Amino acid sequence: MSLNPVPEWAEKFSYFHHSNPKSGSRSDKLFSKVILRPLIDKLYKENTEASREQAEAYSWNRSQNPKMRAGQLVQLGTDLILGVDGAEPVDPSEAFDHVLKDAENWTPRTYGGVDLTDSDVASIDRYKTDIPDTIKMAVEGLKEAMSQDNQIIGEVDYIGLMPKNEIPHFTKPDYGRRGDLKTKWASYAPATKTGFRSISTPKNLSGMFDINNVFQTAGWWHLNGHRPPFLVYATATDCQVFTPENSDELSDDYLAKCVKEIGAMHQVTEHMLRKADDVESLFAGLDPPDFDYFTWRDEVPEIKDLAKKTWGIE
Repeated sequence: MSLNPVPEWAEKFSYFHHSNPKSGSRSDKLFSKVILRPLIDKLYKENTEASREQAEAYSWNRSQNPKMRAGQLVQLGTDLILGVDGAEPVDPSEAFDHVLKDAENWTPRTYGGVDLTDSDVASIDRYKTDIPDTIKMAVEGLKEAMSQDNQIIGEVDYIGLMPKNEIPHFTKPDYGRRGDLKTKWASYAPATKTGFRSISTPKNLSGMFDINNVFQTAGWWHLNGHRPPFLVYATATDCQVFTPENSDELSDDYLAKCVKEIGAMHQVTEHMLRKADDVESLFAGLDPPDFDYFTWRDEVPEIKDLAKKTWGIE
C-alpha cells in the first residue's frame, strides 16, 4: 500500500499508517488500528460461523449512522450524474431512482434500544426525502469547484510521509485529487415542532468540525504537490464552495501550518509506539476514551465493551 516501509516498531502493533489526527482522539485511533481492526481480520481469517458472526458484530460500526449513510448515498448519486472517472453521465432522475433503490434496505440500528431505533427510523424517513435535493446541491457545488477540470476524477488514495515522520500518512480526497464533498443533515429532535433541528452550510471554515476538514485537506494538499484544494458543503436547500480564493483556511500558508501540526501530532504517536514493549504498555500511557462523547455514545456495544476491557475499566 505504501512506498514508505513501515518501521518494525510500528508493524508489530499492526499500525501501518497515520490519518487525520483531528478526526478523533489518539486513544480512539490507536484502539481502532491496534486492537479492533487486527481482531476483525483475525476473526474473518478463522472463517467459522461463530468467528464470522463476531467479526460482523465488531464491523457494524459508525458507518451505520444515518447521517453517514445518507452522505454515502448522496456521493453515489453525485458520481452517477457527474460521470466520474470517464463514466457516461446519468440523467438526474435516473440517478435518484438508483440511489433510492439502493436505500430500500436501509434499516435502523437495533443494538442501542428504543431511543436509538426511534431516532434512526425518523432520520431515515427524513433523509430519503432530502437525498435527491441534496444531490442536486452537491452537483451544483462540485461543477463550480471543478469547472476548469477536463475530467472529473473520483476518489484517489494518497499515502506518504508528513514532516519529520517515519510512518506514512493516508488520505483520500473525494474529487479531482484535491477536494471533498461534505453533506449536512437535520438532526432528530422529537421535542421540536418538526421533529428535527434545521441545518445550514457553514459561512466559513473556522468552526471546530470544519477545521477538522481543513486538516484533512492539508494532508492531501501536502501529498499531491499542493494542488489548489476545495471543500463543497451541501444540504437539501443550499451548497457552499470553499476555495483558497474565498477561505483563508485553504490558503497555502494556513495549510502549511496545518501540515507541520499534523507531523508534530504524528511524532507523539510514533514516540509512543517506539517506546512501548507491548499492547499493555502502549495503552497504559493513554487516557481512555470519553465514552459519553457522541462518537462513542451510540457505538456498537461489542466495540464499546472491547474498548473498556482494553483500558481495564470493565
